[in-house]
Amino acid sequence: MNKFILLVLVLVSLLVLSGCVLNPEPLGDAAAKKPIAETGKPECKAGQIQPCTTSDSCPGTQNCINKKWGLCIDTANDNCPAEECTENWSCTFWGICINGVQTRICVDDNNCGTTNNIPDTNQSCGECINGQTENCTTSESCPGIQTCANNLWGTCIDAFPNDNCPAIPEPYITVSQISPVTDMNYPVWQIFSYTTNVTCHDGNCGEINSTIYFVDANQTMIPHSGTPFYTINANPQVCSELHSGETCTNTWQVIVTGTPYNTYPFFVEYNSFDANISSKTTPIINITIDSNSS
Repeated sequence: MNKFILLVLVLVSLLVLSGCVLNPEPLGDAAAKKPIAETGKPECKAGQIQPCTTSDSCPGTQNCINKKWGLCIDTANDNCPAEECTENWSCTFWGICINGVQTRICVDDNNCGTTNNIPDTNQSCGECINGQTENCTTSESCPGIQTCANNLWGTCIDAFPNDNCPAIPEPYITVSQISPVTDMNYPVWQIFSYTTNVTCHDGNCGEINSTIYFVDANQTMIPHSGTPFYTINANPQVCSELHSGETCTNTWQVIVTGTPYNTYPFFVEYNSFDANISSKTTPIINITIDSNSS
């Protein structure tokens, strides 16, 4: 009896073992047919490229983007129609405002290699750009124009004269005496600074010349050598284009070389390159030459 039971156990064991060894195919097929996506692993690595076949059965390549394979792009010059690639742009936030401009970076997620539909990567910032004008409405509900100065919009000025609204004023300049501000005495060979400025109002005043003069028998532009005065600086000086609210400051170093006890009126004349803007002169300062203290 014991021998019979032992024989039965041996036969059962052999059947079980033979089933595992002789029929491995179902388990193997299931593993082989299991899709890659079901494994939970990414399909590709960033920057990876592989061959593929387009929808038109043309050989091509596809790039790995964000761990996914992109469109299959046809290989050039193989007499197959190219697979159309649709750009898909993603952009960063706009950067800080530098000199009136903001920038950002845009990347095509489909990596098409074209920029046909790329969004703007720079834009103006600040309230406005200096010198810019735009239509507006005045406080009297009249159509007008306002001008940007120092990145801020100026007052809205009526655009149409004789419509019972204030008219747009013409641009103009004003000038100021900075130093000296009173009559002065300087000894021979003394060097002194003469400083003035000009300010633009109500529009674009253009480039402006500034010339320093003294008055003897004639109105004389101070030269770069000679008597009774000369300057080591450019004369005239040029102020770059001025817009409403902008100021240009000019300084001349003047050397005294003339005869003592003579007095000469000094002033600076400002002239715009725009003939419609009237010239202006600074107040007269009298400079008297003292005897040489040495």
